[in-house]
Amino acid sequence: IEVMTDDRGTQGVFTMVGAKGELRGLQILGESILVPAASYIYEIDTGDIGICPGMTSAYDLFVNVKLEISAEVTATFESDSLTRPLSESGLLSSLVVFRILREADGKAQRTLMADNFMEKTEDSLITLRNQVFLDSVSVALNNEGLTDLAAAIHDTTLDMYALEPDQEAHWDQIRDASNNLWNSLKEDAGTREQSEKLVNKHKAELTSVNIQELIDKYETTGKLSFREIGYINTISDSVEFYSASDLIKGRLFKERTDSVTKSYSQRNDIRQMLEKFHFYENYRVSKIDSTGVTIACPIEGRYINEKRSLLDRIFSVGGEENHGKVENGDLSWSDKK
Repeated sequence: IEVMTDDRGTQGVFTMVGAKGELRGLQILGESILVPAASYIYEIDTGDIGICPGMTSAYDLFVNVKLEISAEVTATFESDSLTRPLSESGLLSSLVVFRILREADGKAQRTLMADNFMEKTEDSLITLRNQVFLDSVSVALNNEGLTDLAAAIHDTTLDMYALEPDQEAHWDQIRDASNNLWNSLKEDAGTREQSEKLVNKHKAELTSVNIQELIDKYETTGKLSFREIGYINTISDSVEFYSASDLIKGRLFKERTDSVTKSYSQRNDIRQMLEKFHFYENYRVSKIDSTGVTIACPIEGRYINEKRSLLDRIFSVGGEENHGKVENGDLSWSDKK
């Protein structure tokens, strides 16, 4: 390898390195010897186990934790004047109203399901439509003088053997037509839509009753409370940051601005209830669980060692890149467990 310098005045001094032929590197290994594995688990000194060999500085070490954050609001009927009425907080008022609506709506839905109200309503509509059809057939039969057959339509206990043979065939046609009408109405979108309207109307009535029962319950007991919890995965150094009350409140409580909640918030009975209850807020980190540790390479971007040898300066490309991390036992350079 030939090395020479070229002084270019104001441009500086340049070092030129070259060779007449191809350069090849050969690693000269030491002699193989047998040693106790317990004494030489690592290929580096145990005192340097926490040092990144790429930049000879310590690995970044973080203790990973899972935080349980809690937001709780407790309201009491005509509490002391040190607290505020719920009506003064648009956020908390909307949350109270939303929870009342959700509980009342859920109770109404359970009632409908227990009573099979949807199926019964649909069957009732179809029965009425089918009855109109049978009534029209009965009128036509009476006009034709087939009174026995007309009576059979409305009298399910009639002895069909009392009918004449030609009337029995006619009766079978009427029965088949009735069954076909029933099946077609079962698949009819109009029937389903009408049934849903009736069900929704009944559900709204049940929900309204349930809302009033909840309001009465809160005013009778004089207590109203609700709580939300959430989880944050972070490092132990960030616990103080995530413990801030405003941050927890913002993460767990979102104002309900939908039209339904807004509409019910304007109801006199609900507004009066919100004015009577004064509230106390509590936002905190309720639990901290350690989940493991993260050991990360300290290199950000690329690291170029200023103490490189001349050959490293000439033949190396770029610098050392971040080598990855070990997070809770998972290696960033391989598939997670």
